[in-house]
Amino acid sequence: MSRKPYYKYCKESEIDIEFKDYECEYYKIRAPKTSCFFCRYCTDIFFDFTNGPYMLMCDKGKEPYDDGVFGKCDGFDES
Repeated sequence: MSRKPYYKYCKESEIDIEFKDYECEYYKIRAPKTSCFFCRYCTDIFFDFTNGPYMLMCDKGKEPYDDGVFGKCDGFDES
């Protein structure tokens, strides 16, 4: 049985926010606690096995790569 790939979304030292692990069927990632990975409005997360998650979709029409993935989105709502 193979282990799930483990990714870090960004360096913890670059962001002054708490981090936690997000785990799905195919991979595990360490991301800011208030990032898109834990938001109820994140509808889709696209990834590849080599590089991990590369695109997120928001149901509220927010742009995840502006602030969302770094845990600083004003529309964040924990699911």
